[in-house]
Amino acid sequence: MNSAVQPRIALEQTWSALGGPVGALSEVDIDEAAHDPVLPSSFAIGAAATAATGATARAAALVHERRGGRTQRIRLSVDRAVDSYRANLLLRVDGRAPGDVWSPISGFYRTGDERFIQLHTNFPHHLGRTLDVLGAAGARDEVKRAIHTRRAFELEDALAAAGACATVARTREEWLAHDQGAAVRAQPLLEITPLDLPARSTRNLPAGDRPLFGVRVLDLTRVIAGPTATRTLAAHGADVLRVSAPHLPEIEALLPDTSIGKRSTFLDLRDAAAAETFRDLLREADVIVQSYRPGSLDALGFGPEAAATISPGIVYVSLSAYSHRGPWHGRRGYDTLVQTASGIALAEAAVFGSEVPRHLPASVLDYSTGYLAAAAAMLALAERVDDGRARHVRCSLAQTREWLESLGRTGEGGSMVPPPDDAAIVRRLPNIAGPAGPITYAPPAGDLSETPARFEHGPVVAGSDPPRWKPR
Repeated sequence: MNSAVQPRIALEQTWSALGGPVGALSEVDIDEAAHDPVLPSSFAIGAAATAATGATARAAALVHERRGGRTQRIRLSVDRAVDSYRANLLLRVDGRAPGDVWSPISGFYRTGDERFIQLHTNFPHHLGRTLDVLGAAGARDEVKRAIHTRRAFELEDALAAAGACATVARTREEWLAHDQGAAVRAQPLLEITPLDLPARSTRNLPAGDRPLFGVRVLDLTRVIAGPTATRTLAAHGADVLRVSAPHLPEIEALLPDTSIGKRSTFLDLRDAAAAETFRDLLREADVIVQSYRPGSLDALGFGPEAAATISPGIVYVSLSAYSHRGPWHGRRGYDTLVQTASGIALAEAAVFGSEVPRHLPASVLDYSTGYLAAAAAMLALAERVDDGRARHVRCSLAQTREWLESLGRTGEGGSMVPPPDDAAIVRRLPNIAGPAGPITYAPPAGDLSETPARFEHGPVVAGSDPPRWKPR
């Protein structure tokens, strides 16, 4: 039975959960020619994509209004929203798909007590820690044999304690009965919390013809969710400066897409001189988006309260895997791991008749969290115009997973939907110049009538920009 909500209802529910102004969606038109199921999945991916991208577009228009711009209409297409959720799959560099993001050791394994555990070993240090715990070399067969001698939950805890990334495949009921699942279930979609500090921003948004013109954003994120949030802010006119360092690993295949419209600099925040340079950047920033594990930036002196002291009125966005509450609040995690832990992978396997757990056909938790974080950041900027207060936005893949559940399911009908024709979709996508050739990319969903989203430039070479802001 298909219980998926309609895209319009999903958008209304999501806008309300974000705290958006009542009545602001009257300017939004939705082309619902496509509706769930839109991809081979039992989850309402079309409704989710339309709601998250629609909320982001409406938030951008709201900021534009708050700085004196005209009210504008917004046109949403379910098809285009779904394309934006498959950006990593549709990306082409000089006509070719980028390399595989997955390590050969990543994936599902059967444990000795006949459960499934998922390993996520895409970063070398996570792979090394995993192999150390298993006492195995790098061959998949050896890993398989080692895991089959272990009990699922004991191995999950051992890998987490070693700083590796893994989770046991749980049913929805098992997740809700788990202390972490219960902690997440009790939380809202995300939190936008004012920081009660005496200093407030006196900086107004400068005059400009785009919603985020003159807004300065520090991007301390990797992989998909955080980079999607900052890429979206860049699409609406923000000066986004990505701050990384040579020692931090990357998923290189994702960078040509997630880096579009941004500049990139290297600063190792463990170094005193680099930290001081970062402090200077922060002093003039409007937004910081970070996806380090909870507490990591606090230890370096750049937690939300410290950042708001340095830059009064800062909008500080924190993204995590399992949220900032519960026993797993500091545990490492990624989109597919949260799917596996929270019951999605076993639910999909049941619908598709698969013996092995099965993930969603798109990184739905990543992209949803990224777009929702961008929307929340823009709503916080709009509120700052009134009171000058700093705000802390906290969101997580696990909280987004609960929101996805609230949008209903497509039932067995989702299992009969054929995969998209990627070649046909790619042919209609735009191109932008990149260091290794033209980049074919999925553009932001949601057309604003007065200030359409666009990128000033393509991706740049990592670390190639000086650590300073562009003039306003």
